[in-house]
Amino acid sequence: MIKKKYLPYYIFAAVSVFWLICLPFFEADFINHYFFMPFLGVVAATVANVTPAAAGIVYFPVMTRIHIEPAQVVMYTLMIQSFGMSLGSIKWFIVDRTLFMKNVLVVSITGGTIGIALAIFFFPLNDARQLRIIFDYFTYLITILVFIRLFLQRAKGGVDFKLNMLSFFILFSFSIIGGIISGWIGFGLDTIFYFTLTFFYRVNAAAAIVTSIVLMAAVSIIGTIFSSFLYALPNTLWFSALPGVAIGGLFVATFLAVNARWWKILLFFIYFFCVQIFLGYIYEPEQLFAYLLSLLKINLIIAYLVIVDVVVFHVSHNAVRNKN
Repeated sequence: MIKKKYLPYYIFAAVSVFWLICLPFFEADFINHYFFMPFLGVVAATVANVTPAAAGIVYFPVMTRIHIEPAQVVMYTLMIQSFGMSLGSIKWFIVDRTLFMKNVLVVSITGGTIGIALAIFFFPLNDARQLRIIFDYFTYLITILVFIRLFLQRAKGGVDFKLNMLSFFILFSFSIIGGIISGWIGFGLDTIFYFTLTFFYRVNAAAAIVTSIVLMAAVSIIGTIFSSFLYALPNTLWFSALPGVAIGGLFVATFLAVNARWWKILLFFIYFFCVQIFLGYIYEPEQLFAYLLSLLKINLIIAYLVIVDVVVFHVSHNAVRNKN
């Protein structure tokens, strides 16, 4: 019988063995083009599994800046979230299963599935300029909502949520909208779900974040399957990121959130900044400063989200543990 505290290590070992076995099939592209993906994957998976914003908020601006097409980045984001946020869900289940709000998942996954199907099959958006505009507006909206939530001081709250006709309709409707946005830019459903629960129903923030991770993992899997019917999936990109995503999802996210300390957050951002300097040096060595400056806006947003949500998660999780 495997002790559950050791399960993440066994999973990581299995992922590592799988990655090494498959490496010969992807080796040339990995070494020549995507060698940086494991390092970026650590950051993206950590952000996805500790905030109400999925990995797309990291991948979209960074990868489009190094000349990967936005539509390909969105497909890749859904693929890698299927893996990374599923691992994160397993780790959070090991840490504290009381944070999972099972009764709202069926409603939200159903609505999210309808939304992402609409975005992929009926209202596809492949224009790079339009995708960047939607991404920018949505990230601004996230920062505003986080600020409002802090102002209203709704970090604590219960983990019990009773569905009635009105709450069912609200969750289902917002999940469809979130699914559409996720089909366009690779994330959004988890964010809308989180703010719906914490704003309207004062649900505990830690429970809302963890449940949103499970939700986004499920809908990312569904979105990847849908996309595979229409497009060639970026398998090499996905494969290249696996080790880093496994580290972020299984270890770093909970390391930051469960026992929040300022030095942990500082180390995380020092690492993220080093990764970006490395990418800038490789892809735009003659314009390194301009490259870093172009990512300043999203870096500040990510820093803001991580710092605020790690603190809020820590406080909210303590409230749940004290109640239990």
